[in-house]
Amino acid sequence: MSAPDPFELFAYYHLGFDRDYRYRFRNLHHTAAYFGLSPDALKTVLAELKLDADTVKLVDFNLSKAHADAQELELTQAPREAREQHARKSFEALNVAIATWNGEPAPDDVDWDNLDMPKGTVEPGD
Repeated sequence: MSAPDPFELFAYYHLGFDRDYRYRFRNLHHTAAYFGLSPDALKTVLAELKLDADTVKLVDFNLSKAHADAQELELTQAPREAREQHARKSFEALNVAIATWNGEPAPDDVDWDNLDMPKGTVEPGD
């Protein structure tokens, strides 16, 4: 089998969306079977495409939030179009993060609880 489409692989492995944008938790073994690869072959493909965990965790991209948003779309029974749009925007954001990555780990000073607020900003009521 030829290598999986990078977007489809990202959506399935990292976000949990299959080709119809149905969500389920997916691990390496689920993903390998889905794409007709061995787990070792999938690891190689992920590394070649820079979609492996070692790369994704180093770039300035919040995979945890992207995955949680995918779960929320499932829980709220969002339409297929919204799920696809989320997957495409997340994939584009990851590609930008990879393309602009300087080889250094992403900063650790990100306030993951307030991603939309500048660091050091206090929310009303705090």
